[in-house]
Amino acid sequence: MLTLLSWFLYFMLFFTSHAPRSSSPQWLRVDPTTHTAELMVIAHYNDMNNGYNLNGGYNGNMTINIPERTRVTVTFINNAPHQFHSLALIGPHGLSARRPILTGASISFPLQGIAPHSHAIFTFVTPNRPRHYRLACLRPGHLGYGMYLDLNVMPSND
Repeated sequence: MLTLLSWFLYFMLFFTSHAPRSSSPQWLRVDPTTHTAELMVIAHYNDMNNGYNLNGGYNGNMTINIPERTRVTVTFINNAPHQFHSLALIGPHGLSARRPILTGASISFPLQGIAPHSHAIFTFVTPNRPRHYRLACLRPGHLGYGMYLDLNVMPSND
């Protein structure tokens, strides 16, 4: 497994400063043969949306597509200078989520978040049917500021 610094350097070298509208191989790696994926998400990636962004995306303007029944390992990095942030997989509607929609699909304390310049890793398995979700910061008020990305569970090809 790559160290935090290695992940960050890899991400910075290959990810542009503009938020893409769909999945990017630079921060998402999916292996359909092993049904695994590695996803890196950086809070406060840049100053877009006053820093309330994930990989530069906010208000669902970035979509991540992952096949069903895939074991996803998420490396979450809080790049904010002073704010705590979190990450959790939630349902597609509402701005008041307080816990992940799937067991294990968040950092350990999603309402409290992690300290600035720290990281957390968590793993979950996508459901066995296609559905729309969000990856969001569950710190109070942050979801309302638009700190979420869309995540689509797609049909697998097997």
